[in-house]
Amino acid sequence: MAKSNGGIIGKANRASFGKNAVVAKTSSGNYTSPSSVALVDVAIVSGGGGGGSGPTVSRAGGGGGGGLKTFSNIPVNYSSCTPLVVGAGGASPSTPSYPFPVGSTGVSSSFASCSTSGGGGGGADGNTGGAPGSSGGGGGGGQPPLSGGSGVCGQGNAGGAGENSSPPADGAGGGGGAGGVGSNAPGPDGSGGPGGNGSDISPSFPGAPNSGVYAGGGGGQACRGSGPGSQPHGSGGPGGGGAGRAVGTANTGGGGGGGSAGGSGIILVKELSAAPGIWSMQSQFQAIQQDRWPKQPAVSLSAINMLVIAGGGSGAFSQAGGGGAGGYRFCASYSITPGNTYKVTVGAGGNAVATPTPYSNASSPGSVSSFNTCATGGGSKFESAGGGAGRGPALQGQPGGSGGGTAENPPAQAGGSGNDPPTSPSQGNPGGTASGSTGSGGGGAGGAGSGPASGSTGGAGGAGSSGWPGDATTRAGGGAGTSTNPGGSPASGGSGGGGPGGVYGGSNPSGTAGDGTANTGSGGGSGYSPSPLNRGGNGGSGVVVIQYPAPTTGAPLITGGTKTSSPSIVTHTFNSTDDLVVPF
Repeated sequence: MAKSNGGIIGKANRASFGKNAVVAKTSSGNYTSPSSVALVDVAIVSGGGGGGSGPTVSRAGGGGGGGLKTFSNIPVNYSSCTPLVVGAGGASPSTPSYPFPVGSTGVSSSFASCSTSGGGGGGADGNTGGAPGSSGGGGGGGQPPLSGGSGVCGQGNAGGAGENSSPPADGAGGGGGAGGVGSNAPGPDGSGGPGGNGSDISPSFPGAPNSGVYAGGGGGQACRGSGPGSQPHGSGGPGGGGAGRAVGTANTGGGGGGGSAGGSGIILVKELSAAPGIWSMQSQFQAIQQDRWPKQPAVSLSAINMLVIAGGGSGAFSQAGGGGAGGYRFCASYSITPGNTYKVTVGAGGNAVATPTPYSNASSPGSVSSFNTCATGGGSKFESAGGGAGRGPALQGQPGGSGGGTAENPPAQAGGSGNDPPTSPSQGNPGGTASGSTGSGGGGAGGAGSGPASGSTGGAGGAGSSGWPGDATTRAGGGAGTSTNPGGSPASGGSGGGGPGGVYGGSNPSGTAGDGTANTGSGGGSGYSPSPLNRGGNGGSGVVVIQYPAPTTGAPLITGGTKTSSPSIVTHTFNSTDDLVVPF
């Protein structure tokens, strides 16, 4: 049967002439589509989690940011109503005495059949870790250190851990955000951990409220003893996260700061222009005159050159080995499809825990880094393994991207294995073999950790690597092992940011073995660290670097990380978890 389409016989056209207008919905109800709109993109932000509860002076974890996810090409009927729900923020329960409850999870938001999850509640003072959610709540301060809640892939990230010091000064962790993990409480002064970053979706939804940044994590509450003090609460993550003791911003999905409620969510609807099917020239010409005809794709990017480095492992206290570097992997031609958002996860460095703590818990591995974490657009996840933790006394270094060193393992015992899990080419190297009470170095991306150089001086960390063809920067060095007195000198960390070691039984004016350099994936040094720190070195956080040719059509429209350009190359450097947005 002939349809009314300029005399052409065929299927009736379902055109959508929305001109990409963005509509913000801040409360539950319906979205009413105009008579010319049949296709929309939708961004859904759920309610942020409530901060944990506790006394007004201390130790409640920040709430996680609400789930944030975009949905493309959702069909709607002309001049029709589509039901939607804008989720409320989670509450922070008020309880006068121990045990204190965790914060409430934020309420889910939805548009038609699409939805995201609410942010997890923050952990309670001295009692519980953060709750899981779209982004996890931060852990409460207390003994033992309380972990942050987990996040949902594609919607958010994990919360940070609470801190435990001696004497007690236990700050709480920050809630995770849509664009980054919540920070651990830094310790040992009782400060709260900052909330994780929210995510900026303004390139896809221009003109959105709050500059298009949503779902930041809430800051952890500081421990302030029996009254106000100078220790700062953790700051809220950009995107509406509340600082410690402050509520999350309404209609951002921001997590509540420790002790306060989360912010409500929001739904953004972009009314698309699309004209499938067969059209007469007259119909097309009229649509072009009215500026309603869909434009051609604006971005021509098809492949990227990328480097992915995971977080380095930490070194341990006492006679111990250095932390291994995070896995070092690159791909010179990874396929990209315009019209997709690619999740970039940057792993944290391992945390060196203060004593008194069992030696088996005094160090921790680094966290994985990855590109396309959620396998978007038909591509696979590209991941590097976290560096193995340095261990000792009498404990073997952990395996990882590069393995951790070890110490005091008579007879001599090898460090942790590298390239674990195995990749080709190899992502790292093993830790060194220890000798007596003197520690070995953690493995680096460019070489294995060294055994002790003498009877008293610890082993150097394995060298880092500059093997990625995108730049000449050396990264991912291993942390150094412990030296011992008399006669021992501090051992050197591996090139590329590995932390130097301390000297057991001697003075160490810096107060700690060296931390691995941030955003290099380097391992932390191990060794003796006098009071009040009593710990080894933290592992350095990871990094993801992406490059493509500057002449790429639409290159200015591609966003994510810190973007720099030369006449020939565009570089996006991700020092924290974020999205690479490649518009259509």
